[in-house]
Amino acid sequence: MEIAVNLTPEIRLEQALIEAGIENVVTKLTVAGNLTKDDFRYIGKTMGKTLRELDMSDATIEKNTLKAKTFYQPCGLTAITIPDSVDHIYLKAFNDCPVLNSITIRSSSKHPKCSSENGILFNKDKTELLYCPAGRKGDYLIPDSVKTIKSDAFAHSNLSTITIPNSVTEIEPYAFYECERLTSVVIPDSVTKIGIGTFSGCSNLTTVTIPDSVNEIDANVFFECYRLTNIIRNTTLIKFKAYSYYDCPALEEIRERSNYKK
Repeated sequence: MEIAVNLTPEIRLEQALIEAGIENVVTKLTVAGNLTKDDFRYIGKTMGKTLRELDMSDATIEKNTLKAKTFYQPCGLTAITIPDSVDHIYLKAFNDCPVLNSITIRSSSKHPKCSSENGILFNKDKTELLYCPAGRKGDYLIPDSVKTIKSDAFAHSNLSTITIPNSVTEIEPYAFYECERLTSVVIPDSVTKIGIGTFSGCSNLTTVTIPDSVNEIDANVFFECYRLTNIIRNTTLIKFKAYSYYDCPALEEIRERSNYKK
């Protein structure tokens, strides 16, 4: 069931849906008016099992901010539309949305800081990839405008292949944290920095290729990559910091690319 609700200080989301007798059967909710933290808590706690689409295009969100763990507990949302007025989205704002496929900003051209493309969040000029919804599956080609993959950008993603273009120069900490379906990664020559814990918890990752441009691997980058068997590097100059490949029981060797045969 789809429903549109206009909230006021006197009428909150819980009250509006209870009075209508439909709180547990709504699959798509369009909200206008002021959304508070109590409304978000109600969405996650009571509507989380049935609600799939949340359109907040015409809503005003408290302090124009989506905080960490916006919905307070896991919910089944697959698509979210954010109003132009939101000017700050916290890291891990959508951590409670494990099947989320798409995040759309109502009008990317009007938003002062962020933009969306094909359901993925970027900064205004698309030089930073901010967040890819965890519920996306299959393959994804990062746009060649992107220079930085931000912290937790692909955390908990269900993607099996992620192609990193030559425009990317920095991969921030935990960018691919617990991407459990990811099996291999080729890091392009443009990348110069890989942050702490970048691939930690990627339990099905088997092969990683590191270019000449990266001369140091930070701590915990491959922590708990249980199936990682090969780290292929182009030179012997790469330094591995403490615990960079800790708890990788299947790791056989770290090879130079010239000695690696597929």
